[in-house]
Amino acid sequence: MNGNKIVFVVGLLFLTSCGILKPTQDEPDKDAWKEEKEPEKASKDPLEKDTSAAKILKDTAKALEKDSLDLLYPVEMKESYEIAVLLPLFLDPLAREEQNAQKIGSVALDYYFGLQQAFDTLKACGTDFNVHVFDTKNEPLQTQELIRNELDELNPDLIIGPLFTNNVRLVSEFSKQNKINMASPFAYVDTCVANNPYFLTPLQGHQVQAEHLTNLLMRKFKDYHIHVIHSGKPNQLAFADQIDSLVNRDLFKSYQKIKTPKGNWRTDAFFRDTLKATDNVIVILSENEVFVTSVLSKLQTIDKAITVTGLSKWLEFETLKGNLMEKFNMHFLANYHVNYNDPRTIRFVKSYRQEYAVEPNKYAIQSYDLTLLLGHMLHDYGTYFQRNWYNLSIPLLHSNFTSRQIKGKRGWENGFLNILEFEDFQLKNI
Repeated sequence: MNGNKIVFVVGLLFLTSCGILKPTQDEPDKDAWKEEKEPEKASKDPLEKDTSAAKILKDTAKALEKDSLDLLYPVEMKESYEIAVLLPLFLDPLAREEQNAQKIGSVALDYYFGLQQAFDTLKACGTDFNVHVFDTKNEPLQTQELIRNELDELNPDLIIGPLFTNNVRLVSEFSKQNKINMASPFAYVDTCVANNPYFLTPLQGHQVQAEHLTNLLMRKFKDYHIHVIHSGKPNQLAFADQIDSLVNRDLFKSYQKIKTPKGNWRTDAFFRDTLKATDNVIVILSENEVFVTSVLSKLQTIDKAITVTGLSKWLEFETLKGNLMEKFNMHFLANYHVNYNDPRTIRFVKSYRQEYAVEPNKYAIQSYDLTLLLGHMLHDYGTYFQRNWYNLSIPLLHSNFTSRQIKGKRGWENGFLNILEFEDFQLKNI
């Protein structure tokens, strides 16, 4: 049994002792490693002592034994760790007067409450973290000042935040230059970060979403007519192209990728001419509420069998009602879904209510999950815990986390995605 495996088991037991993660496999024999005999050491070449060339060859061989993970993420365990948290809290009352600042500050405060709840849990589990919270005010200039005056001196082991794109890029550059892990909860690697192997996100890029979507289509909608609709915008086009490259057309009656025309688009006439009599699946890659609502309202006038598949953002649309979701047997690619009947969720909600006298919203739950995950990884595996992330799947309150390194070592994202189906006026995770 190799060292990584032993560390993984220890970490798993540690999580279980705090009631956070239940192991899914039988516990390995703790003494199994004792049965393995160490290989006999080869006798040294007498020339090795006398020539510098032999030493160079030996050092080179050792270097070659190290894989890329060893070089990027060396083992670095500490008794305590420094964590920097960057949030747009708008602690200055004058700064909070702007309407946009109030909205952003409210999200950040919810996120802070969830984070604080997670650190309380981690402390009860025996971790030792020094947490430093900084207010970015959601301003790039303020963030740059924090980097120069605070982060550079602190040299933290982990950075959590910032929340939003305009500051993520700045901190990512600092993270990359100083080889410091950073986790941004709302940032997609596709759009926010370029080539930073120390960047972590709990979200999924287009490639992961495309893989899950094509798996759904090929598993559940064989022999259907598939229509993938995009606007032609770069992000939607890239998403559509990735789906196109993964899908097996032979499994479907027909498959087409449709770019919506500019200007006044007669969606009712278009769909009436395009859709077949039965077995239609429409995949809409837009996150624009006005556009999506318009398309769905037109589809209601067409007397054909239609299933609609949409994105996680749709679940926040105020105009998306239950009768529409039921009519079109809607499916969603969702990075957020909470089972409020889960005992872990019940415990968290009860504790959160007692502490803050309010209900935890999605930002508090996402914050709690990510902070708990990062805290345990940092405690169990050290500063560069990525080396132990392969094939590690951790159940969270709002999702699961399956670590996945982005091609070219550009960072890490979540390889897990909830697939939800609206059936009998309920969202079900399938």
